Amino acid sequence: MEQSEERPGMSVNAPYHVVFFKLQRQTWAVGLDWVQEVLQPKGLGIMPNAHPVIAGLLNVRGQILPVLKVGEILMKRPMGDLFESMSALEGIDAQNRVLLIGGGEASIGIMVDSVIRIGSLNSIDTKMTNAGGMEPLWNADFVWGLAEYEDAVLPVLNVQRLVDHIKGLGFDDTHQADAVSTSLGKQR
Repeated sequence: MEQSEERPGMSVNAPYHVVFFKLQRQTWAVGLDWVQEVLQPKGLGIMPNAHPVIAGLLNVRGQILPVLKVGEILMKRPMGDLFESMSALEGIDAQNRVLLIGGGEASIGIMVDSVIRIGSLNSIDTKMTNAGGMEPLWNADFVWGLAEYEDAVLPVLNVQRLVDHIKGLGFDDTHQADAVSTSLGKQR
């Protein structure tokens, strides 16, 4: 099921197949149709002086793809310490995974804390992006809708909005911009 930029004001009532993942202790879901592959971050290459959102580059069967640290984008955290606190590979452990998202030539990797499982959601409320008036831990700009999962409400990632946001970050280094833009299907 394709996510649109606009909220259609409806609930999705069918088994919607997703990948459940953790990001900063928050469970998220992303549509299985957006996920090409789940990878371990082994062989993640560091880019010197990389934009803070770039974790590195990963060779996936001969295609070099950027891997992005999206926790800082998707979760609400103070911006001051978030980029300074982590070097590209600091904090990566055996639980971390890279979700290869996109389609065809336009693919990027997003670093997540862990992948829980592949499953289904019975209903997604695309009208809501925060849980019942409570201040959510996530950035609602990147939430396609909310779903119930194990007695909790979880956000469903709006991949298109995330990709559009990443395209607009304005990378300083030409090599970084080329790596990300090419992977996202946008030539410089």
